[in-house]
Amino acid sequence: MESLTESLTVTRASKAPESALPTSKLPLSDQPGSSDQIQGPAWDNSAEYPSMTSAEFQADRAQVEALLLKVQTLVADLKPAMGLLTSETAVVAMNLPTNGDLIEKLQALAAIEDDLYTLLGNLSVFVSCEAGVDGKNQQAQKLTGELQATYSRVSQAFTPVSLFFARAPEAVIEAYLKSDATKDRQFQIFLSRKYRDTLLSEAEENMISSLSISGHTAWGTLYNQISGQMKCHLKYDDGREETLGFAQASGLVRGDNEQARKAAWQAINRAWKDHKESAAGILNALAGWRIEIAKKRSAKVKQDFLSQPIRGAKIERETLEAMMVAVKEFLPQSQAGLRFMANGLGKKQLDPWDILAGAPAPEGETSKARTFAEGLEMIRASFMEVDSEFGEFCDIMLKNNWMEGRVLESKRNGAYCTGFPKSRTPRVFQTYMGSMNDIRTLAHELGHAYHSWVQRDLPRAAMGSPMTLAETASVFAETAFADYVKKHGDAYAKNEIRWQNAETAAAFLINIPVRYEFEKALYTERQTTTLTAEELSKMMSETWMQWYGDTLSGPDEMFWASKLHFAMSYVSFYNFPYTFGYLFSLSLYAKRKEEGSSFMPTYRALLRDTGRMTAEELVQKHTGEDIRNVDYWRKALKLAVDV
Repeated sequence: MESLTESLTVTRASKAPESALPTSKLPLSDQPGSSDQIQGPAWDNSAEYPSMTSAEFQADRAQVEALLLKVQTLVADLKPAMGLLTSETAVVAMNLPTNGDLIEKLQALAAIEDDLYTLLGNLSVFVSCEAGVDGKNQQAQKLTGELQATYSRVSQAFTPVSLFFARAPEAVIEAYLKSDATKDRQFQIFLSRKYRDTLLSEAEENMISSLSISGHTAWGTLYNQISGQMKCHLKYDDGREETLGFAQASGLVRGDNEQARKAAWQAINRAWKDHKESAAGILNALAGWRIEIAKKRSAKVKQDFLSQPIRGAKIERETLEAMMVAVKEFLPQSQAGLRFMANGLGKKQLDPWDILAGAPAPEGETSKARTFAEGLEMIRASFMEVDSEFGEFCDIMLKNNWMEGRVLESKRNGAYCTGFPKSRTPRVFQTYMGSMNDIRTLAHELGHAYHSWVQRDLPRAAMGSPMTLAETASVFAETAFADYVKKHGDAYAKNEIRWQNAETAAAFLINIPVRYEFEKALYTERQTTTLTAEELSKMMSETWMQWYGDTLSGPDEMFWASKLHFAMSYVSFYNFPYTFGYLFSLSLYAKRKEEGSSFMPTYRALLRDTGRMTAEELVQKHTGEDIRNVDYWRKALKLAVDV
């Protein structure tokens, strides 16, 4: 197998020919903002609600309140019986058949719960979409807070039931799961019972839920407001100056123009330094909250700041440790890709604004941005080569206007996939500016969307997936895209994708571990002290250079502030699942190459199972491998040299 450096060759000597990539002839010419300009189209969510003030939106809010009242009334009626069944002194004397009424009512409650969370989720996704395209939208900001408060009330209403399922006798659980309406909740209940020794009393659980809205959730909201309204003042080496939004400036950092990359990176860092005290306050508050919650849950079983992220990822700690050992061992090979990039830029080592750089254009050639139409055509063709259903999914996304790709001043930074629970339809969000990186990002998000599409007919309890397995689908999609361009592209495109493969490997095998190690250090220190902005910058710089070594001229000291993931209120350690997904997806893609067309039914079955088993169980079932073994990850890492 060729080495990473041997497989990556920058062509700089001659002008590249016109693209030879086949096109898929998608009917894009009528799509606003896609065929006649670079940026992507606007998504259309009006089928869900015409607006946040529409009668349809208000009707669903009213229905949420009606269903919540129904839940509160029913749970209050059931609490005495649930309390008796979970009383250690009473269980022996209880005769299960006499509790048939309780079981039936709990099964009926499951249907109400599905309806309630479907409507509330639909409202929340719509508001989030509105806020994403306009960080200044005050109505969306206000509704975000109101819906978060509603989630808290719903959570509190179901707390007695959740505690009951975690602690009830096994015979009661078996009877409950016999219904068609509840049988798909088996995995959820299994997890609640597995971790029941970390649960608190009903009063304590409800207190945490109620306080979280003005507690840690508010800090994540504040970060989004700051970043959404942030202005970055760019100062170019040639004397030019301009002011851009955070998302726009971030897009330039991914380009192939070094002057623009440098100016944007410096502007972003200056902007965050102006907000460094707020950013430090946000990270300290989030970490402090989570540390205290872990302490409260440690009465019977010791919990630490990694316990919840590992549980949320649906993996064992042994799996995480095995993966990180292998990734650390592989660091010299991962760094080779960065040295390749530095050579391509004519440097001895990269500067910090280069790690996301687009591939340099050959001499005498001006890099060309591809329109959204061209980018989507390339993705569709790559997906079609894997599987026709996979490729035709792009048509569905385009036809229904389920993609957002505009360049907007107050747009949220980054890219993501979301979806509406009522219609069970996905949405993809990004700021598309025409680079090959943007196209690959679109392929990544469409991989997420396809995952949800494959699951769309499943019961709500069986849908979704932990982030570890969600990232598997997205990275599989971008790997398919990269593989297609390597095979069918001209010299120019092949050079771009080889560059991206090196960049991607460095992102998942160096940058993600940097985030993981930084966050571990942050939480370790936060257990005894509050960290200043300067201390966070120092911590980030030290961790950065431990992993990047001499491949970089210096660290990105403000990355702790500029990276959204550290400030997310609903999840911590939003990092290691990316490395998991990257390596697992490479293993799956290798199997796809071995097995050909017979692999895709297995792949779709795997995607459908991601919401109803742990990662260890899923991999064992569909591949026969043990991901708790470090050798599994060593084998997967060998595939990274040939991406």
